[in-house]
Amino acid sequence: MTLEQLVKNFKNNYLFMKDAKNKYNEHSTRVEYIDPFFELLGWDVANKLGKQPSLRDVIPESYTTATLRPDYKFSVNGISKFFLEAKKPSVNIATELNAIFQTRSYGWSQKHYISVLTNFEYLLIFDATVVPTVSDNEKTGLLKIYHYEEYISKWDEIKELLSYESVRNGIIEKKFSYLIEQASASPIDEHFLQLINDWRISIANDIYAKDKHLSEIYLNEIIQRFINQMIFLRICEDKNLPLYHKLDDSLDKNVKYQLLEIIKNADKKYNSGIFESSEILDLIEDATLTKIIKSLYYPISPYAFSILEPNILGEIYELFLTEKITMLDGKVLLTKKDPNLNRDVVTTPYEIVKVMVDKALSSYCQNKSVEELLKLNIADISCGSGIFLIEVFDYLLNKVHQWYLKHNPEQLVEAANGDKVLSIDLKISVLTECIYGIDIDNYAVEVTKFSLMLKLLEGENVHSLVNRNRILPVLDENIKVGNALIDSDMYGIEKELEKRLKIDPFDWSFNYGQVERFDIIIGNPPYVTTEDLIGQLLREEYELYKSYYTSAYKQFDKYFLFIERALEGLKEDGSLVYIIPNKFTKIKSGEKLRELITDNKLLKEYIDFGSLQLFRGSSKNTKNLTTYSSIIHLKKDDESHFKYQKVSDKQSWFNEYFEKISDNSYELALDSLDEKSWILPKSGREKALLNKIFQKSQTLDVIADIFNGIQTSAERPPVYWFAEDEIVKETPTHYCINRMDKTFEIEKKILRPFYKPTKKFEKNLGSYDIVKTNKYIIFPYDLNGKIYSEAVLQSEFSGTWEYLESNYELLVPKQVSSIGKRDVPHATSESWYHYGRIQALTKFIDRPKLIVGVLSSKPFYYLDNEDMLIASGGTAGYCAITQKEDSKYAIEFLQAILTHPLMEWIISMTASEFDNGFHARGTALLRTLPIVKIDFENADDIEKYSRIVNLSRDIYALNHKLANKLDSRSKKILENDKSTKIKEIQTIIWKLYEVAEDEMSFEV
Repeated sequence: MTLEQLVKNFKNNYLFMKDAKNKYNEHSTRVEYIDPFFELLGWDVANKLGKQPSLRDVIPESYTTATLRPDYKFSVNGISKFFLEAKKPSVNIATELNAIFQTRSYGWSQKHYISVLTNFEYLLIFDATVVPTVSDNEKTGLLKIYHYEEYISKWDEIKELLSYESVRNGIIEKKFSYLIEQASASPIDEHFLQLINDWRISIANDIYAKDKHLSEIYLNEIIQRFINQMIFLRICEDKNLPLYHKLDDSLDKNVKYQLLEIIKNADKKYNSGIFESSEILDLIEDATLTKIIKSLYYPISPYAFSILEPNILGEIYELFLTEKITMLDGKVLLTKKDPNLNRDVVTTPYEIVKVMVDKALSSYCQNKSVEELLKLNIADISCGSGIFLIEVFDYLLNKVHQWYLKHNPEQLVEAANGDKVLSIDLKISVLTECIYGIDIDNYAVEVTKFSLMLKLLEGENVHSLVNRNRILPVLDENIKVGNALIDSDMYGIEKELEKRLKIDPFDWSFNYGQVERFDIIIGNPPYVTTEDLIGQLLREEYELYKSYYTSAYKQFDKYFLFIERALEGLKEDGSLVYIIPNKFTKIKSGEKLRELITDNKLLKEYIDFGSLQLFRGSSKNTKNLTTYSSIIHLKKDDESHFKYQKVSDKQSWFNEYFEKISDNSYELALDSLDEKSWILPKSGREKALLNKIFQKSQTLDVIADIFNGIQTSAERPPVYWFAEDEIVKETPTHYCINRMDKTFEIEKKILRPFYKPTKKFEKNLGSYDIVKTNKYIIFPYDLNGKIYSEAVLQSEFSGTWEYLESNYELLVPKQVSSIGKRDVPHATSESWYHYGRIQALTKFIDRPKLIVGVLSSKPFYYLDNEDMLIASGGTAGYCAITQKEDSKYAIEFLQAILTHPLMEWIISMTASEFDNGFHARGTALLRTLPIVKIDFENADDIEKYSRIVNLSRDIYALNHKLANKLDSRSKKILENDKSTKIKEIQTIIWKLYEVAEDEMSFEV
């Protein structure tokens, strides 16, 4: 049926359908108009493609069964995109507030951008980022409204918004992303968190009023348990699961007694430990209980508990787990937990979780019987709220269901809609025999259990669970509390109780000792730097990590240890799939981890997301966590090759993966990697080109010295340096500056020009640009790099000494004084004014050098002949390259090679990548860059080499002229000359490397 026919048919029958007396119902509206309308938009409403249930494009609710669920769920590869609520034409949906509230509540509860309401006469699209309230009118959140007579004329517009192809390509996210930035936006995770935090405070106040001697640990534990009970009961109610009474029934009489009866009966019905404790009720006031229960129901509650998915609930609990109830100065407060238990408030994107689970399990589940599937043991050893385990559970349920459908359908039971589904007993077997987790946070463990229970009950109802008690399993032997990185053998058992509680060593034993190793470990381990670990942990625990783990090398990160520990916990042919920062492939501290992976031939697949930000906050109030991510798949299978893929668009990558459209990964030999920084070409052509370049080259460190800039460790505020605009007076021997409401006279002979760009235009220069500095720095060292004594400063640099003494509190190191903040281990009480680091101080003296911008999006290798000091500072700073004394390679030649597009391409593969095309080119990377060898006995090589050097010097001469004030015509001529010389340099370098520009398979 065409759109024109559909519209014409509706128009012909309009009066009949609008008349309520004719009883034209919602069922008929859906079948005759809404279904074909969305089929015309490209949606496979009837699942003609035969996709498995979890990957269907459209999941319609039953026409015959009354539910508290939306009529349609529209998804792309298993990711829910929007809900549609359908009504019959006799319902005026443009003004029907209940229908509008319901529609918006569904979308908001699932964290969608939009929700759709239609009776075919009208098609309404609502903003789903705004919390729905009973005070809203029919226009609140309304984004688009279409009348059926406009469908034909506005079809292109409707298709752009709601067609399968548009939604698949991310149009909803692109077009409506602005919604979450609005002041009115309030995502469910933050809104619901605020609600349960209010509960926590109210409950804690009630309890403390009765008993001020309860420990904080016990208080937080019983409050979380009670909150879990309330949420579980409310979800069960909306999902039509068996309950003794609804929660709001308890409001009619003695609320505490009625609620106690509900909890006792729920414990008998569901078991599992969720309801085993109810003693907290005696400590909570009736008014608080009433407030809590009312907040879970219309008209106060905006939540659609029937569709509150475990992954959304997990996101809420991730936020919840960052804080605890604390009693401070007689007041009940929510405070941040200890840092080592704190977790980021953004969770792994659901699309990423789905792909990782599929990659981890697909090969294990292929052609496996149910009996074989039930032998799989899968773990997340830093499980948090359980998002990975929930998806693993769901994946296995689908595989078991598919096997029974094909081989033994009589083992399935019939659902209310006639579908053949797994029995609750089969689902319990999958959960208890296959799913395992560890977390150091006891509350996270309880949340994981809770979420898995809700997942287990998905699809169940009063009828499917009739006459059953003790429905749920106890998961104490599956999901456990402890420090997955330390066991009793490492730590010993004869330690003080307080330390044992803090370190919490965990012996890997599950299911009453039957499971100690796993087929698969999956997850998103904690990312914690060495610096933060030292600040968070007992010294004893940190030293255990250093002594036990090979990967605990230099400035290691905690996720290194989790990878190593997970590998120990795998069976002989086991697999590990983690999402981790990608910088471990490049940084020096990742060397031992890379060695562990490559020496043992573990790498099966590596997916690099480059500078894509996967962990974007979901609202204007949620921070964006800047992490450059990758997925690593390791397998104990003596791999010879691995698959590599560089992802530039997350949505396309996800769709292509599940639709099997294309595989943009590339196979590389594992022996091409070792402990050194990984170079990962994207194709065979690039790999061949790389080999060719390196065969003709030597690494830069063979012919040049490479070193970092200076680090004063006194930058906030800056103490050692000042800019020219701060100079209030100049004499032949001094600069006078105003600091701290006082004028200081700084001797010129202790100052050095200092290169530290602070303005935007200064940071966006290239190698051959004109670079200047307007800053000076106090350099309290002699030509040998030895610090001036106090006596020398007082006698020869008295003005500088007065200035330094006035800044004593800012400069004195913490190693010298308790008031100190600077970390300067080499300083003493007589040399408290030392720089933070003193390496390479003399390398700046009387040597031309290239100043290198460490973090830049284009080449910046500026030739400095002015002996400038340069500012170090990680990726935000600068480093330097100088010609080795015995090297024939002039500094101008090195500058030309490093500035060439070919080198930028190599850097794009070898350097850590950042947003907006920036790459980090620090000293470790620079040392490895391939500089073409020149045969100084070969006339052709010498000619090319000399031409490059001379052209470079010509460019400097042009820069000298361009630094003068010129008329526009003269300036343009000089700039054209400069561009021509740069192009000629590049052409010669192509020839030296024997690479043609058109040979390149990449942008240069």
